[in-house]
Amino acid sequence: MASRFGSLRTLYEVAVQHPKGYIWPRALEVAIRPYAFAIAAQTKIFWTMAKIHPNNLTLRNPAFAKKVFQAAHQPRAWYAVARRLRSSAQAIFERENPVAQRHYDELQRLGTLAAGGDTTEYDEIKYPFPNFDAAHMLIAFAIENLLKGLMVAKGIATFSKQELPKILNTHNLAKLHQRAAPRAVVPMYALDLLSYMAEWRGRYPLPITADGFWPMDDHGVPRVSGYSWPQFQTDFLTYCDSLEAELRALVVELDQPPASI
Repeated sequence: MASRFGSLRTLYEVAVQHPKGYIWPRALEVAIRPYAFAIAAQTKIFWTMAKIHPNNLTLRNPAFAKKVFQAAHQPRAWYAVARRLRSSAQAIFERENPVAQRHYDELQRLGTLAAGGDTTEYDEIKYPFPNFDAAHMLIAFAIENLLKGLMVAKGIATFSKQELPKILNTHNLAKLHQRAAPRAVVPMYALDLLSYMAEWRGRYPLPITADGFWPMDDHGVPRVSGYSWPQFQTDFLTYCDSLEAELRALVVELDQPPASI
């Protein structure tokens, strides 16, 4: 490929040649010349980048890739990613919490009016439903990183080759909580809802299969049917803070030099 596409001129000649080996009429060749050279230039750039990009499957730099992958073996790496995700989620919560307050206050007001026979309708434009989905997804990923970081710090998950250990290959927070065995406690409904957000609800219009539409128990009964704001937010943020403190302590401990004998 390198010898055939060794120059822009060669690429240009390939671009204007008829698929069956004939040459295009001169007028047509002149007309498409700017486009042919653009395609040629882009192709040459692509193959040049393929040679130097560290994540190219065929031509990547193995030493660089190994160094980057090994960096993620450290609990500190999982902690750092969790902190960034939590910060991004917090920005959304700060924007949407006032929206949620107005929304639920209006629902309560209309409920009181309805009890007295008032039929005032809810104004969805003036009091929109808060958009928490993306924040829930981000906080779910933050908790996921903290739990996985705890598993790495405790030696529950170990890296023996250049791939993620199978025990870490899940977004199911309830399973990760059970495996990591943190000191922090959390209602299981919160982990179920956040897993649901991470797996599909916070980023896609539908799951891979209908079976994944809502968290179910072994009998096909939904484990949760909704959440109460702001209690749900309080539950998982408190849990996230506790996980972060526990992992931070382990990171500091592991970073300490061994005591002299």
